[in-house]
Amino acid sequence: MPARTIILKLNQQQLELIDRTIAKGVAPDRAALVKLAIREHAERRAK
Repeated sequence: MPARTIILKLNQQQLELIDRTIAKGVAPDRAALVKLAIREHAERRAK
């Protein structure tokens, strides 16, 4: 699959939620967390 660029516009509350999720060790950084969320969403849709 070719690489794609996704631009997200998040508000301060959404960024804080992402940062708290990263602090829990779910992902190492924001980009990795977004990739994980997209991957999980695609897997659910494929079922």
